Amino acid sequence: MDSPDRIPKRNRLKSQFRRQWADRGSNDDEERYYEDDAERRYPSATTIIERIDFEDYPEDSPLHESQNQRRTRRRHTSKWWVKTWYKQQLGILAHHQITNQMDVTTPDGRVDAREELIEPSDERVRKLSKKELFDTLSGYNDVGLVADNWEYNRYPAPHPLLDIAKKDAEEIAHLWRTIIRPDVGLEYEEVWRGELMFVHLLEDSGWPPLGYGGQIDLVADLRDKIRAVDLKTGRIRMAHRMQAVAQQHAFSEIEGAALVHVTPTGDWEIEWSEDWPQESLWQQFQAELVLAEQDDAFDF
Repeated sequence: MDSPDRIPKRNRLKSQFRRQWADRGSNDDEERYYEDDAERRYPSATTIIERIDFEDYPEDSPLHESQNQRRTRRRHTSKWWVKTWYKQQLGILAHHQITNQMDVTTPDGRVDAREELIEPSDERVRKLSKKELFDTLSGYNDVGLVADNWEYNRYPAPHPLLDIAKKDAEEIAHLWRTIIRPDVGLEYEEVWRGELMFVHLLEDSGWPPLGYGGQIDLVADLRDKIRAVDLKTGRIRMAHRMQAVAQQHAFSEIEGAALVHVTPTGDWEIEWSEDWPQESLWQQFQAELVLAEQDDAFDF
């Protein structure tokens, strides 16, 4: 139950998060940007972080990530980009189902995800037949069709990958509703906003100011802190932790972050920002943002 001094704060912040506005888009190089209400564009946090190779940090650095740590569980396929593409679309579908459960208003990206699963825009993916895509995904043991022992020839559907993604999204939403949310103690009234898009400007960064944008899956009260909660359908990596820290720093009222990794096969885990090298992640993110600006890296 809320203490009396937290109730006004909660109501004030809910109102503030509802008023927050930003839009997003991508340039010809498919680099994501966010746009503020003055139509100024800033790179997304993930666009900045994609410039960083965490394997290049010294082994004794808290940010070092070895190849083994980054390796995705797989059995026999080397087309890793197929799974990355699939998980991106699955994430959109699953996020929408989860935020709907929490009764928060969100932008609906399901149409784009469904169209992508029917007619991929990724050139590498588009070159593969539906059966090749199906067989490639079946090489991974954290995609739902493997757990169900689905076989392509026994699954007559006009758009099999779309149907698989829908089923996987439903499984993730069920896992969230029945196990994850009760386990972490997240009440419906403690979720203040879903899919919160923002633009954040760095203090004392000159003119024009340096900034970045992003989208927080859920803003929620967890473990006695207001947190940026990000849902991941793929394995949690250092880049995800840096993204969550950048989201946290976008609002002075957000006191922490959490990452929830969930798969349609029933596996899940949660990480809390208190267990990360937060200061190192934030300092390195800012340094990369400054370097990108110096390099004139993005054309928005």
